Amino acid sequence: MGCMNGKQDDEKNGKEEKGMKRANTGSAQRGEEARSELAVLSVKTDTKYADEFIQAVGQEVFLRLFSTSLDHDKAKQKDGFMILVEEQDGLSDKQKQDLKRAQEIGLKVFRTYTDDDFLSMKAIRTISATVRSWCDDKDKSGKMDMENIFVGKDGAKKDGEAKP
Repeated sequence: MGCMNGKQDDEKNGKEEKGMKRANTGSAQRGEEARSELAVLSVKTDTKYADEFIQAVGQEVFLRLFSTSLDHDKAKQKDGFMILVEEQDGLSDKQKQDLKRAQEIGLKVFRTYTDDDFLSMKAIRTISATVRSWCDDKDKSGKMDMENIFVGKDGAKKDGEAKP
């Protein structure tokens, strides 16, 4: 699921997209069905955290079932969403553009944010559970606001939850 929306990023994203497709194939072989929704993953380019995030998503049982798109509009048409990965030092200019575009067209955004350079599988599972809950909800009307998910030192949690 490692793609950053934008034609200029296609070459950098090739390895992550191929990796996600391999994960989808593996999931299908285990009897898990690929999802019809499309996902946009907005990460910084060339950071260790982004690389680890992409790898972890490809290994996570539910998140690896999604195909990715470089096109926000296409993702919106397929009832998709965007995972916006905010590192400790904030969003890149490209990620800010991704967020603006997603908000303009009403694409669901799951924003992860952190105060750490370490990413745990617990954090990825929290993100997965949040995305799954939204995807499985038959009535998404009124549920398109951005959801913030903290994945830092104090543990993974959705906004509004008590710290673990």
